[in-house]
Amino acid sequence: MASPNEKASNAIRSLIDCGVKSGHVKENYYLITHRQSQRPGYTECPGDGALG
Repeated sequence: MASPNEKASNAIRSLIDCGVKSGHVKENYYLITHRQSQRPGYTECPGDGALG
């Protein structure tokens, strides 16, 4: 799968910032990708692309 483009990366950063400012996301949040939360090969996702 392809890496998220700049527009998608900016959108998720903006969404998380909004969540922090509104108090729905803790300021010291720890973000993991879907791939990091599943056993290897369990699902297809852009994990490598998202992690760089």
